[in-house]
Amino acid sequence: MVEVVFGASARGSLRVAQHYGEGPWHRSAFGVVVGSTDGRPVSKRELREAKRRAEERSRREWEEAVPMGGNAGDIYCLDLALSMGDISEETPGPLRQQALEALIRASWNAEEARKQTKKEWEETRAALDDVVTRSAAGETVRVWYSQQSDELCGACFLLERLQSAGSAGPISLVELPQWEERPDGAMVHRLGWGEVSPGEWGRLVTAARTPSPAQRRFFANCWRELRRKNAPLRAVVNGQLMGVPVNFYDGFIGQEIAAAEREFHQGQLIGRVLGYQLGIGDAWVALRMEEMLRRGLLEAVTQALPDRPAYHRILRRTEAFDRLYAGERLQ
Repeated sequence: MVEVVFGASARGSLRVAQHYGEGPWHRSAFGVVVGSTDGRPVSKRELREAKRRAEERSRREWEEAVPMGGNAGDIYCLDLALSMGDISEETPGPLRQQALEALIRASWNAEEARKQTKKEWEETRAALDDVVTRSAAGETVRVWYSQQSDELCGACFLLERLQSAGSAGPISLVELPQWEERPDGAMVHRLGWGEVSPGEWGRLVTAARTPSPAQRRFFANCWRELRRKNAPLRAVVNGQLMGVPVNFYDGFIGQEIAAAEREFHQGQLIGRVLGYQLGIGDAWVALRMEEMLRRGLLEAVTQALPDRPAYHRILRRTEAFDRLYAGERLQ
């Protein structure tokens, strides 16, 4: 079985899930975040109780997990960030590599961005070649996707690629449910497979389905149409994957900037934008803020240290921003 995911976090979680729950549970390292609503220090008793509850959750998840089985070498990550940038190439090539480097460069310096892009690009191209080859040999390809734009774009791209290559192997699709009720009655909302814990994959795989020939053509044709239009971005709007303008998410960024102090920490503000759960990453938000800097809507007060992400700095919004985003302040 060939397993395909579209993000590094999902790949790591699925690798652990293959043997998660085998044998007796044992204590392992974990982190606990504890705070108070009134600003008072957390007591030792409260900290011990938080650790106890976290440990109990870890034990329960291990005991209830259904190990996936399989080998780590069967898991392939096609992290191509296809919801952003030029997709006009029939097969991902220099234009896709440039788009990936731009995203990485939004967080790191140019030299580190080039090194990281080269490494990830070579790994992803090799993974794609392996998936196509193994599918052509008749192996089943199981695709894990969601309504998150990168994952849905990835699924459409892969089905089109396999169809174009004349691959003969079966395909299995596993779509992540956006909402799920836990045994304790809590409702859980997930954007993508990177948010799924190792103990949950074995249960969620039961939703796998074999797409009909018509459904396979639908996915493939969806990607061909997106390539033909080649919009700057692709987003899921009212359940439909479509091309959207480059400034599609700018309103959310502008709202948070308008609500912040005039001088603010860029990284913290990016975190607040991600809280809208738009299905985009920090790199795209940072890129759009670079455009705001270029247009004179923002200005840099400090610069990040060389070994830190570029957005670890203080920015200031300008009067030009205030005029453009008048009325955007959150209430």
